[in-house]
Amino acid sequence: MKKKIMQTYRLQFLKDVVMARTLDDPTYNVLNSFILFNQIDIINHIQTDEVLLRELFERFESHPEPSKPSEKEGEPGPSSAEAAIDQAKRDVIVLLHQLCTMGKNVQIPARLALYRSLVDKGMLHALYWALSRPLEDQQMLSQAGEILLVVCDHDVNGVRAFILKQADPAGVWEKPAVPLQAKPNGVPGLLGFYSTAPGAVPGVANMGLGSVGASFEGFGMGFGEIGHPTPKRESTEPTLLTGCIKHLTTSKDLALRSQMYESLRTILELPIIDDPVRSSA
Repeated sequence: MKKKIMQTYRLQFLKDVVMARTLDDPTYNVLNSFILFNQIDIINHIQTDEVLLRELFERFESHPEPSKPSEKEGEPGPSSAEAAIDQAKRDVIVLLHQLCTMGKNVQIPARLALYRSLVDKGMLHALYWALSRPLEDQQMLSQAGEILLVVCDHDVNGVRAFILKQADPAGVWEKPAVPLQAKPNGVPGLLGFYSTAPGAVPGVANMGLGSVGASFEGFGMGFGEIGHPTPKRESTEPTLLTGCIKHLTTSKDLALRSQMYESLRTILELPIIDDPVRSSA
């Protein structure tokens, strides 16, 4: 596979640089076919190699803070081990950028399978690390922004699920609502009707939503309570979504801001639901 990768890049260099002005159409098509078939083989090999993908993404799981060079004399800078780990992570981002760029040239089914496989194996952890880099690291930010934009176009549900897991690691927001329960006379619920006099004319009493609500005097049978208050967010760690917003509002790179805008628009865009009333009309 290494030989095929080297052969592919040499063919691209030959087509785009060496023979760019002398190629005729038949030769150009032959070189394009060789490059395309090699890219398909490379993509299929990488996305099916579980060991390789696990080794690539497991180093991003802990999300350590990016090391910064020392600005004052006498302060120790990053150690050689930290520098090696940081360089290895940078190499992974470059590899992902090249792989996603390569995926643009293949057919849609193979492209979707590639991006979804990368998201499932943990590629968004790597993008989160790259977007956490300081603004001076333009290469990492630019490549991560381009990768995120491509992934959002092909697997936005995977990106949304990753952000939700970051914001709610304990899974509190995914707990099911409390089922409807009957209440005896005179016992209030979170939302419902109450009774203080059996057999009286039905009415509404103390209908409230959380800490805000309205109160009406009356009598009637009670239906009990529905649902539970929305839990507070427990995680205070930044997420991929907050990282995109940060770069959108603070970056001076117009290309990066454009990538963040398009990614945020895709992530936050609600699906269009057909209205049966308008459709029938």
